[in-house]
Amino acid sequence: MSIGFPDGKSFEFQGKIEGKISFPARGSKGFGYDPIFVPIGENKTFAQINKNKKNKISHRYKAFIKIKKYFKFS
Repeated sequence: MSIGFPDGKSFEFQGKIEGKISFPARGSKGFGYDPIFVPIGENKTFAQINKNKKNKISHRYKAFIKIKKYFKFS
């Protein structure tokens, strides 16, 4: 995720999640690669995992936490 400020400064925050690709696609929730991505420690694809659980382990969530810390300590 990136944050841009009016003065031209910008900051990038990266979140990562590791996993494996699974074929065939499984599940109907989510979008994009969700039906084929299985996070490490799970046996279900992102498209099969409960939305709340997915949101707590996703790379987007991890990046957002970093943004939140940036604003808290800036």
